[in-house]
Amino acid sequence: MFKLSLAQFSLCCLALSGGLACSEPVTVAVGAETGSSTGGASTAPDVPTMGGSADSPTTTATTTTITTTTGSAGEEPGTSGSSSEALTAGAAGCGDGIVDPGEECDDTIAGNGDTRYCTTDCTLNVCGDGKLFVGWELCDEGSGNSDAYGSICDAHCTPGARCGDSKLQPEFETCDLGVNNGGMKGDEQGILCDASCRAQQLRG
Repeated sequence: MFKLSLAQFSLCCLALSGGLACSEPVTVAVGAETGSSTGGASTAPDVPTMGGSADSPTTTATTTTITTTTGSAGEEPGTSGSSSEALTAGAAGCGDGIVDPGEECDDTIAGNGDTRYCTTDCTLNVCGDGKLFVGWELCDEGSGNSDAYGSICDAHCTPGARCGDSKLQPEFETCDLGVNNGGMKGDEQGILCDASCRAQQLRG
């Protein structure tokens, strides 16, 4: 850049304007880019723009959102934190129809029963377990089964010896007419028997 003297400035004014008056000497910048505007346009270097016009440069910003799913520790990203394995229907156990270890029998859920051969807990229905095996046992009082006189159920799961069983136990009874004990119907000799299995008269 350089400055023009007053004389040089005056000559330039006369030559350009045909005699128009020029006032003060001015500083003219030399070295501006060719084609730049003298109307106060910025001399800043052009900035590349994305889209828009040169008069109103715009910049388009693109935002990309990445969504990831993280599982629990030890799992691969993108997997669910809960197990996706489906349990197999009909898992092994009592009621599946297969005699598994620890089972004595298994006739399926529909076949097992506490009054049947195989109970609901897959054990055999036996005399003394307190579960009446219908068709095989007449009674079952569990630990209460006894062959002692007066027991409801004996050791073979049949009614125990007692007054009223229509069986004479001479060491305990003098008569036993079963349902007729205490009634007006006597035995073959016509002797009545009371509810305690005592004959109402002496036998001849």
